[in-house]
Amino acid sequence: MPPFQSKVGSLTPPAAGSNAFTSPGVIMDRNRLGEETSPYLLQHKDNPVHWQPWGAETLGAAKAEDKPILLSIGYAACHWCHVMAHESFEDPQIAARMNELFVNIKVDREERPDLDAIYQHALALLGEQGGWPLTMFLTPDGKPFWGGTYFPPEQRWGRPGFPQVLEAMSGAYARDRDKVEKNVVALHEALQRLGRPERGGAIGRELLDKVAERLLRETDQLHGGIGTAPKFPPLVSVRPAWATSVPSTSQPRCKPAIATSILPRPTATRRAWGERRERMETKLLGPLTGAQASIVGGQVGNRRSGGARAADATLAAAALGPVGLLAGAAEGDLDGDPADDDVHDAARR
Repeated sequence: MPPFQSKVGSLTPPAAGSNAFTSPGVIMDRNRLGEETSPYLLQHKDNPVHWQPWGAETLGAAKAEDKPILLSIGYAACHWCHVMAHESFEDPQIAARMNELFVNIKVDREERPDLDAIYQHALALLGEQGGWPLTMFLTPDGKPFWGGTYFPPEQRWGRPGFPQVLEAMSGAYARDRDKVEKNVVALHEALQRLGRPERGGAIGRELLDKVAERLLRETDQLHGGIGTAPKFPPLVSVRPAWATSVPSTSQPRCKPAIATSILPRPTATRRAWGERRERMETKLLGPLTGAQASIVGGQVGNRRSGGARAADATLAAAALGPVGLLAGAAEGDLDGDPADDDVHDAARR
């Protein structure tokens, strides 16, 4: 991402003396989204909030009035954007406080993904999870000092009410300008660093071991899988755990844990494997009719054929890379059949 200043620099207001903002009140005393072409912005043209489009005029008016900016970024298909709009932006009392305390700017992220990227990064640097609607509080020249995403109209779910947030941010800008400036400087410097590509350091074995230890606690040793339903094993989690299971690390338990999560648990006989498969199918699919059982049984039988097992193992090895070696991680054959050695060999290749 380019440095913060270079991204918003072209949108900073003209120098003092320009006649572009001789009457900022004319701009700020009404909702101007009806002049836009974005379908998302047009959805908000009838809000009692005096929404302004992003641009040099709006930033200049904010600077002329020395009012902080409330920036709201969303998009037409965003569910929580519409929820917050209905709960807060359509509420006359909340809208009146927004108009009184802030210059309110509405942005369509699909129209301005560059602005969305900047302020999403800023929110992440504040330690908050990003998303939409994105609600950021900015200085009049567009620099962020605090933010969040969805806020309810009153305090609930452990989140402050939007009116409380409005009062707190307006008060901070009015009375604690030094603290606001510190936040602005810190975020500005952090965004500048994000814009400079730097080579990262090597990931040490100690960190990998910590990751693997945490993943071990998430694996289901009885039924397989990682975490809770739907329990699909994500490769981004499996790969580091597998990497730490080699003898040179301190996590040898990772190999059997991942093998349990991805491959069926090794059993002594074909009958035991079949019984375990049937228990899992009953648990996942529920009781089957006779016709359904025949179909499923035929499918299971086909999958048990040596050729199918070898093909599946080869595909798994190709798809999973190092994780494909899990086919050989189990002790003994899958069902006591020496033909399974071919399966393991195929996976190793």
